[in-house]
Amino acid sequence: MDDEYSFQFRAGTCNFADGRVTPNNDKGVISLGITEDGLFHFLWTNRQTGSIDLDLIIFPDEAEFKIAGPPSSRVYVLKFKTTGQKNFFWLQDSNAQDDTELVERVNALLKDPTPPLSPVGANPEDDELVPMDLGADVQVETEAPHQRTVDPARLQELREIFAQATGQALEGRNDLKLTDVITPEAVMPLLQNASALEDLYQNLPEGAPHTPEEILDVVRSPQFAQSLQSLGSALRTGQLNPLLAQLGLPPVASVRGFLKAIVGKCKNMMSNRFCPSYLISK
Repeated sequence: MDDEYSFQFRAGTCNFADGRVTPNNDKGVISLGITEDGLFHFLWTNRQTGSIDLDLIIFPDEAEFKIAGPPSSRVYVLKFKTTGQKNFFWLQDSNAQDDTELVERVNALLKDPTPPLSPVGANPEDDELVPMDLGADVQVETEAPHQRTVDPARLQELREIFAQATGQALEGRNDLKLTDVITPEAVMPLLQNASALEDLYQNLPEGAPHTPEEILDVVRSPQFAQSLQSLGSALRTGQLNPLLAQLGLPPVASVRGFLKAIVGKCKNMMSNRFCPSYLISK
């Protein structure tokens, strides 16, 4: 087990189409834990190639891990509660009796990622692949979107209460979305700057080619969009303020405030040449 992660277990990926899940014939390991960036990551690594093919940033109680078909299928889904995004996996640890405990520990970490947990099941590095009928699809239930009716007067009352508690007015629907700010069109000018490219290449997934095309592929990916949505949600609720303080940034309660804080810090650092000039908008 990698010391960087709180919990690891073996699992393969699945394809989902038309309400059916088809397991893929791959060997993988799921790792969960808080990494050097101070954020909680849910990763799927291909055990045959060593490549990290899925890296999701998840905030407390943002997602759940649950059975997606008959218990004998051992197919589970990671579902985000706000966006409805789903990622399907099939468990590959040899002892299926451990599945219930494994899922309980995953959900415990998804709710509170701080307590350390000991591993269950087989060693994630074990190369044995648990037999499964990979040719059979698994029927899963599809959920209708849950519609809520909110009293506008009550909603405004809650906003005012929250604003008084935090000392900051909520920007609500007027706040920016990171998915509207960090777009392929916005990134394109950076790809013409050699210094910006070098900085961006350092943040590409391990083993990814260092090309402008690869950067655009990452920005267009649904995983990147999900990460931006999660980051925006955490900024609005103040969950990242302790991390921002470590970076020398003031506490914020909106994406707009976060971006202004970054630009302000960079402008202050320009005289010492600590901040690349390409980060400052004209």
